[in-house]
Amino acid sequence: MAWPIRHKFNAVRTEVDGVKFSSKKEARYYGDLSLAQKSGQLLFFLRQVPFHLGGGVRYVCDFAEFWANGEVRFVDTKGF
Repeated sequence: MAWPIRHKFNAVRTEVDGVKFSSKKEARYYGDLSLAQKSGQLLFFLRQVPFHLGGGVRYVCDFAEFWANGEVRFVDTKGF
């Protein structure tokens, strides 16, 4: 009998609006950002933004947020 593959943090893959997310928490955060964008507080946001760091390291941030007040945030949603 084969055991199902589990995420190391017990995250459950989730789909919202045809977009696949690594966890329920990330999907909920996406919903919050979508509402903020519809209200005009958030200009736009990007998902899975790659950063190329020194030493050949590639880091992928969950969200890059660009707010109407000029603030820019880089957010990782973590379940712990």
